[in-house]
Amino acid sequence: MALIRVHTVEEEMKKNSKLKRSDLQMLRDWCKKQPHLPPVSDTDLTLFLHSNYYRLESTKTTIDAFYSVRTHIPELFLNRDPLGEKGLREIMQVVCCVFLPGTTPEGYRVILGKTIDPDPSRYVLADVIKLCSMIMELRLYTTGTAPGYVIIMDMDDTVFGHVARMNPMTVKKHLYYVQEALPIRLKSVHVINTAPFVEMLLNIAKPFMKKELMNMIFLHSSADSVSKRIPIDILPNDQGGKAGPLKDLWAAELRNLEEHRAWFLEEDMRKVDESLRPEKAKNITDIFGVEGSFKKLDIDYFPSRCKVPIEYKLYLAHATKTGENYGARGTGNHDLCVKTPFQILWCYRELTAWYEFKLIDNIMVLMKMMTLEEEVKKNSDLKKSDLDILRDWCKKQPHLPHPISDGELILFLHSNYYQIEATKPTIDTFHTVKTHAPDFCSNRDPLNSKNLCEIMKVLACVPLPGTTAEGWKMMLVTLLDHDPAHYVYVDAVKLLCMAIELWLFTEGTVPGHVLILDINGFTAGHLARVSLTVMKKCLYYIQEALPIRLKNAHLINTSPITDLVMNMMKPFTKNQFLNLVCLHTDLESLSKKIPTDLLPNEHGGKAGPLKNLWADEVRKIEEHRAWFLEEDKRKVNENLRPGKAKTATDLFGVDGSFKKLDID
Repeated sequence: MALIRVHTVEEEMKKNSKLKRSDLQMLRDWCKKQPHLPPVSDTDLTLFLHSNYYRLESTKTTIDAFYSVRTHIPELFLNRDPLGEKGLREIMQVVCCVFLPGTTPEGYRVILGKTIDPDPSRYVLADVIKLCSMIMELRLYTTGTAPGYVIIMDMDDTVFGHVARMNPMTVKKHLYYVQEALPIRLKSVHVINTAPFVEMLLNIAKPFMKKELMNMIFLHSSADSVSKRIPIDILPNDQGGKAGPLKDLWAAELRNLEEHRAWFLEEDMRKVDESLRPEKAKNITDIFGVEGSFKKLDIDYFPSRCKVPIEYKLYLAHATKTGENYGARGTGNHDLCVKTPFQILWCYRELTAWYEFKLIDNIMVLMKMMTLEEEVKKNSDLKKSDLDILRDWCKKQPHLPHPISDGELILFLHSNYYQIEATKPTIDTFHTVKTHAPDFCSNRDPLNSKNLCEIMKVLACVPLPGTTAEGWKMMLVTLLDHDPAHYVYVDAVKLLCMAIELWLFTEGTVPGHVLILDINGFTAGHLARVSLTVMKKCLYYIQEALPIRLKNAHLINTSPITDLVMNMMKPFTKNQFLNLVCLHTDLESLSKKIPTDLLPNEHGGKAGPLKNLWADEVRKIEEHRAWFLEEDKRKVNENLRPGKAKTATDLFGVDGSFKKLDID
């Protein structure tokens, strides 16, 4: 059995002038009064004191947290036999965690972590954390205190599938351990060879990180850029350094673990006894909270571009568009064959009072919309003079599709609460997004697009009958097919946007809209198929261009994976939008917000079978095929835009970017 060689108090006092025997004695006395703690050695106390910069009271808190965590997270701190534990033996072939020889100029020790087997199916996050914690603790006890520690995470050979296997609750527990219990002075974390999914990884962790830790994280697209902060020579040869092959360094690290097997087996016994804790015993919920919870942000309802009386207390979404060449919205139930200019003029003169229309080849597709007079009756804030101003403004925007009909202008105005200056950029943004997001704003033929036909079997986007007590319209979005292999995210976004647009333009203005998103059946397999770039574009479109007054987004049948979904969305979502999100584990809590009788039968309502409701909506989408085909053509012409032409980067930013927080 190998005995662990630890630094003595005398050796530590030579290194650290602030270490005082009187402080150690005070801590010994305090520990004796904590019957729930295991025996705490002077080596332990020295490490805890040093990590807390020799502040006694914070050191006491860290000592208690260190041993409490080991008691309440058995999946990370139990069964740590480096020779006999199967999970550990397997994860040693998947990742490595190596203390590098040498230090930074400041004397900081450097740890490198890397995936060595790129197969995500072999990646078990709890075992990864267990292995890395074992290596860290062993080094702490055998090398003693250090001025600081630097962690390098090499993302080469890490893929999105690894991220999809990360349990947010496990991440939360580990980050609590690192920030509250681990006796080290962490100075920085460098992520090298970054990829777009690193942004998602950080967003999974961000809700559980203090600002101090966030400000220590630096991203590097290659190992070269990290040279400004760390001597490259101390890196393994594989990362461009001179420390030797990574496989040799890892083999030596594993031998060190195995030689200290007996120490790890003894460490497994060092826990708190909650039955002996003075005052109230702690449990896992006291430390980490309820699993799967998503804490709702404080309400901040109003975007800066919309000034609205505070009593409305709602998020002001923006606007969309309608017809093109002749300002039309269509439905296949009212097709007219138009062959001559005279017929076009006749249709315009005779039908504009009830319909707006547009040309698709020789077919006039008509969509029944509310007339201006009907909308004025509903909305006292709607003024014909405002429409005149917007018509004149549109004529001066040569890059926009023309004409933009009165029906469209009314929707834009209504969604912006009849503020003209806020409405103008919304009109522009709507058509600009349609141009620069072709992945979900083009090829929208509901009959001949194979991808759309397939996704209609997987996802349903159903406008529900009736309204809430406030007069708000509702749409339910739910999976029909739970097999992730059939889930194509970009097609799902395209179908959702088509259903919402058709809903908006056929219903006309309403006081508000509510989205109900059913998470039932949504798994990590679905999440792994989500494109962050498409998500970013879609959320920008919903927040900045869609003409709805969004009141709430209710996520029902939530599960722990919902936190991961929310954290993926969060970087691309304004606080105003996040504040509209309500999570419900069951329908009982939803019933306090909306009348659940309006839901499909399968969801506990009385609206009828979901398959029938969705079949009706699919028929409606198919009947408007010509309208969708023409909508595909209504884009901006950037060559004609006054001022500088816009690009996708101007709208959505660089794909995969993660903006570093300011240093505090």
